[in-house]
Amino acid sequence: MTERPAPTLKQAVAVWAKIGILSFGGPAGQIALMHRVLVDEQRWIAEDRAGRPEFERLMTNTNPHPLGRFRAIGAPSNIPEFAAAFSCGAGDPMVRAQRCVIW
Repeated sequence: MTERPAPTLKQAVAVWAKIGILSFGGPAGQIALMHRVLVDEQRWIAEDRAGRPEFERLMTNTNPHPLGRFRAIGAPSNIPEFAAAFSCGAGDPMVRAQRCVIW
């Protein structure tokens, strides 16, 4: 695949505005939309680079939601009050069978 020249500011603003307007469905939907637009349609990012650190850095800097591995579910899943406040039941991902209790 041949590399395309870098987009102009006008092109970049138009594409990011489109992504911003069409983004819904949570982080997975936003990531899928960004991948489709940036990799498939605009070809600003090559497919083989989409899973590399540069792409993750782009997602980290532009997506309001953290990447999956950076999400904090460990601490809340150890707090019984969190489970009670959000009606999490036994077996839910946010309720640990073996809680970490420090105090």
